[in-house]
Amino acid sequence: MLADLEIHDLRPRLKVNPGAKSRRKRVGNVTGATLHYNGPAVAGAGTPAREIRQLVDIDVPWQQKSLGADSLMYHFAVLSDGSIHQTRDLDLIAWHCRHRDGNEHNLAVHLPLGGMQRPSARQWDATVALLDGIIAEYDLAGRSAVKGHLEWAATECPGPVLMPRLREWRDGAPRGAESGLMFRIRRDVSAARVRTAPSRESAVALDGRARMFPGDVLDADAVEIGESIGGERRWARRRDGLGYVHLSLLTPMR
Repeated sequence: MLADLEIHDLRPRLKVNPGAKSRRKRVGNVTGATLHYNGPAVAGAGTPAREIRQLVDIDVPWQQKSLGADSLMYHFAVLSDGSIHQTRDLDLIAWHCRHRDGNEHNLAVHLPLGGMQRPSARQWDATVALLDGIIAEYDLAGRSAVKGHLEWAATECPGPVLMPRLREWRDGAPRGAESGLMFRIRRDVSAARVRTAPSRESAVALDGRARMFPGDVLDADAVEIGESIGGERRWARRRDGLGYVHLSLLTPMR
């Protein structure tokens, strides 16, 4: 979930034209995220202070002038030190991918680099953590909900380095997914207890992770038959060995 990440608020430093047509709230739900880069190489890439300057003093005026936009047309930016910065209200649309559905329903994630510049290890790790957080926050259908800009329109963005990285991350299924054993805790339950055996009579696991909450991912290594609850006898066994969660509390990840 996004609340689990440390996200810095860059919005107070960004110039805003409140009268621009782009400043309106989204109609409908968030259905995905789109990854972006700068295009030309960024002179300050690799230095967080200069990357911030790129976003505040270069990108914002350029986008306002060229697009008639109200401010920066990305919701998040991830810097080379792995810091994540919110750059737009999440309920506002963004003109970021030259596609009506993408602009309306996708959150835009930007890395301030371009050309053949490569993200640092911390930057890429933070990017995929953010993308996973967006997937969990909006209950999306997995990594397939994340696109590169070029999958919406005729462009090179997010570039020859980031796009292969994105495809590798997106197509490399999480552990357990190949056998249909990746689940999320359902949104309509308050919490799910992890039991030491597939039964309500068994003890709750003695661990800080003994309760799981809506949107949490459960990576299972087996589904076993146990106590029937509402006619459902299947329980998912956590891969880490902590215990079992009844299938009625879970939604399979696709």
